[in-house]
Amino acid sequence: SQALSEVSYPIHHIDFETLMPALPRYPGTGPFEALPFQWSNHTERADGEVRHSAFLCDTDTDPRHRFAETLLESLGEVGSICVYTRYESQMITLLARVLPRLSARLLKLKTRVWDLHRIIKTHYYHPDFRGSFALKRTLPVLVPGRTYAGMVVSDGMAAAHAYAETLDTPCPKRRAELRNGLLSY
Repeated sequence: SQALSEVSYPIHHIDFETLMPALPRYPGTGPFEALPFQWSNHTERADGEVRHSAFLCDTDTDPRHRFAETLLESLGEVGSICVYTRYESQMITLLARVLPRLSARLLKLKTRVWDLHRIIKTHYYHPDFRGSFALKRTLPVLVPGRTYAGMVVSDGMAAAHAYAETLDTPCPKRRAELRNGLLSY
């Protein structure tokens, strides 16, 4: 289909997780401000090879600067950036606003974004979607055997709660368990 021909290799399949604390946790942040703390990038090459890179903030500091710098390094200068909905693109815009030194490079990423959610919603439907185009509903249908069921962290809300707990728990064993759950998710 024409829609699929819009992507160029390497294709970066990215996903972000954010924390939105009611009380500002770090200087310069506001109530319920989205703080991206984790990204995942599965880079697919034209020959079918897939490599994974990830970032998960492991200190109780404002994660935005390290998040953005490591993301820019992982995504490089070429290839489509595949997202599932506009959320990642919106987070890139927010990061560009609060990180002026990285703003131009972050905004340049947006020209490479390709929204798979829009493509599926426009061009494909399966009865097992049961009226929903959410990734949790479409993934098991499109990639049989692939599901989030049974994971320690199984959705974005659980990821935010797990991350907040890693910041506040004094127990190293629990922190490691939550971190592993976040990285698996």
